[in-house]
Amino acid sequence: MRGFLQTVIPRAVWDPGGFGYNFLGGQGKCEPLPPNVAAVEVYAGGDEKRVYVTWDELMERRRTRQAERMERIRQPTEPTVLPCYVWTFLVPGDFYSGWYCYVVTRHFADAVNFRGFDEPLALSILNEIPLGFLPHTANFDSWMPAFARAYPRSRRWPNGKVLHRGKRDPRKAGTFHGWLKNRSSFSLERPTL
Repeated sequence: MRGFLQTVIPRAVWDPGGFGYNFLGGQGKCEPLPPNVAAVEVYAGGDEKRVYVTWDELMERRRTRQAERMERIRQPTEPTVLPCYVWTFLVPGDFYSGWYCYVVTRHFADAVNFRGFDEPLALSILNEIPLGFLPHTANFDSWMPAFARAYPRSRRWPNGKVLHRGKRDPRKAGTFHGWLKNRSSFSLERPTL
């Protein structure tokens, strides 16, 4: 039984000029390593204290580790479906003023029209909540104020209890709950995977 691996000492430590070579007294007192040894593994506990690792073993471990990593990378990721809500709000003022739309989940918030325009996500929202607008990117700016009027942001749970006890946000805003699939598609019904 080897015990557990305590440390790995690279070959350069035992070669002339290395710390181990000089520490053990140098020429004549430090046994040279065989030429194919890459490192020495020191195990704590058990019968066998030191194990020589050859370059072939080391490269085989690296190839195995790389193959496992590449297999994980190449596997297709599972599609994710998360509960979310669409949130539109008006920012008054001189800087960054205008209507904005976000899709908010428990883990992140994706901006639909801030610092770029996420066209597939915007079209999926317009398809699910049309409000009399055709699903086209040109209608999205007109759709946001209509959405805030149709679904005003509520400060109460359905049972009447207060949802948020902080200061009330005076901005015009609207929210509606749905499902987000792969951060690119919004739907009102939970999509199947």
